[in-house]
Amino acid sequence: SVGASAQGPALTALAQEKAPIGSEATALGLPRAVGDGTYIVAPLILGYFSDTMGESVPGISCAIAGGAICLGSIALFLFAAEEDIENS
Repeated sequence: SVGASAQGPALTALAQEKAPIGSEATALGLPRAVGDGTYIVAPLILGYFSDTMGESVPGISCAIAGGAICLGSIALFLFAAEEDIENS
């Protein structure tokens, strides 16, 4: 998707910029490893909630996924705002 293709280089650039000298390789690999880990963990969590509450709460897996996206976006914006304040 367009969002995923735009997110990859931006996240890698941020990781390289914030990495301590000598730790660039680890910082470049970490976002990819965490991203790949979400492909394993997220379906298990969403499947669990869908199986346990799917009948009583229609769309629960979409609501949980949407909530996780909102929390991640808020955390990213707060991190970026903190960096802007420190650089001022």
